[in-house]
Amino acid sequence: MIFKPKALSMAMVAVCSAGSVVAGGADIILMPTEMMFEKGNYLEVSTVKVSPSVTSTAVAPTPTAVAPNNSMYPDYSATTLAFKMDVNDKIAVGFADYLSAGIYVDYRNDPTLPAFVDLSIRSRLLAVKYQVNENVSILGGWKHSKTSNATANVLANPVGVLTIPSASDSALALGLAYEKPEIALRVSALYQSATKFDLPMTSSVGLDLVNGKAGLPASMTLRFQSGIAKDTLVFGSAHRGDWAKSQIEFDTDTNAVGVAIALGNRAARSSFTTTTAYTLGLGRKLSEKYAVSATYGWEKGSGATGTSLLSTTNGKKSLTLGGKFTSGRMTVSAGYSRIKFGDYTNTSAVGVNLFSGNTADVIGLKLGFSL
Repeated sequence: MIFKPKALSMAMVAVCSAGSVVAGGADIILMPTEMMFEKGNYLEVSTVKVSPSVTSTAVAPTPTAVAPNNSMYPDYSATTLAFKMDVNDKIAVGFADYLSAGIYVDYRNDPTLPAFVDLSIRSRLLAVKYQVNENVSILGGWKHSKTSNATANVLANPVGVLTIPSASDSALALGLAYEKPEIALRVSALYQSATKFDLPMTSSVGLDLVNGKAGLPASMTLRFQSGIAKDTLVFGSAHRGDWAKSQIEFDTDTNAVGVAIALGNRAARSSFTTTTAYTLGLGRKLSEKYAVSATYGWEKGSGATGTSLLSTTNGKKSLTLGGKFTSGRMTVSAGYSRIKFGDYTNTSAVGVNLFSGNTADVIGLKLGFSL
């Protein structure tokens, strides 16, 4: 045996990407199923703080106590709770509660463009894993997702502040994994079906609006890890969500060139695209108590120009440093991630704006308990 998976096994803390500023869509926390591979009964709680700094040459809020870094994307936090319990030596059940997606945009401090959106999507997962044999397991899950009560003023089109009550929908998940414990090898694939939300909304100025649309796309996530030398682990992932079919849509009272039209014409306000996000990392066990890791992530951009002011970056690259401390049945993981976004030129009705040199900082903490 060249590696002890219990000692390190994915030592980095699960650090989320920066919400609606990611390249393809609005993912925040990917479906957390890694707890299903822990030995015995297991509980974990994690939290991340995301601090984006995204500005442009013309569209950016004036610095205030609320937005001191001049960013059009506000800071936010995300907490995840995950639990796994063995029913017998073949069957395990698990539960997770997590912030799966969010669209947080705030131009309210810019007097020329007082637009904002604060839509969160939180998901709960109930999963069952069946151990076919020592090497192969299958997973099935039911995910129920719910949007927050939200408000929006989307580029004053339609006019007024929109109130958006909560909506919900469910989806299925299917997974397959192959493990070789003696070398800490695990390769897994996880598929999720699409989730769609019908969003009734009212306007502060009494407009009669059709329902909005939002959703979580069908997606596929591949993960792997393997021991490559004594106390050394390589790991990585690839996640692809079909965000091109999951735009956020609102009613509109003007067309693409700003000419007034009748209400009842729903239009996409985001320009999400279908891309694949990758990570590749290396973990190292330093002692029975301490382990460290480094992870590089990248996602190809969908284009350097566009018209949406709800998605204003073009791809991303990230570097994450993580550490893990083990004491008896408890583990503590911490991580820091620096994300660099690709440049993007917006050509909307408010003018030409270059978003360049933008970044996000992410700090994460996770507590795990073997019960």
